[in-house]
Amino acid sequence: MSSREISKLTNKRHANVKRDILHILDELGFNVLNFEHIYFDARNRKQTEYLLDQELTMTLVSGYSIKLRNKVIKRWMELEQNHRNNNVVSDFLISIDNRMKSLEKMQVQINDRMSQVNLLSDYQSIRAFTSKRGIKLDWKGSVAMARKAMQLCKEKGRDVVKIPDERFGQINSYPVEVLYQLI
Repeated sequence: MSSREISKLTNKRHANVKRDILHILDELGFNVLNFEHIYFDARNRKQTEYLLDQELTMTLVSGYSIKLRNKVIKRWMELEQNHRNNNVVSDFLISIDNRMKSLEKMQVQINDRMSQVNLLSDYQSIRAFTSKRGIKLDWKGSVAMARKAMQLCKEKGRDVVKIPDERFGQINSYPVEVLYQLI
């Protein structure tokens, strides 16, 4: 708290409050320069005030009247409450920022998965493609169709994608547009 604020709260002249502060700091063996602060008054002149922590403020005002002590103590409590509130708000904002970053990462992962799903919806295995369309193929027919699909994919510069399969581990899947050209 500044000596000017103490002066206002106690209705004492700032010069007298500064005098009392200098006396206390001298008695306690503190270096006055550690508490000194320059401000500019209404006429833009350099003036000196002193910035005290709670302990030194209480030490100063304990020599004043009970009402004055009470005013200063209430003000300190306000300052501390504001500081606590600022910390709570700051912690809350940091928490929200962390949650937003986490949600952004999740969104990237979801977008990646959706891209994979969209890609796979345009791809099908030979068996899935033929069974959905009621086409009956034996093993040799499936292998022949797979070879033709592989060749068409190379010619068109399209990828063949591996997908999981319960029986074989992984199997090839082909773009549906390529498979339509084979039937």
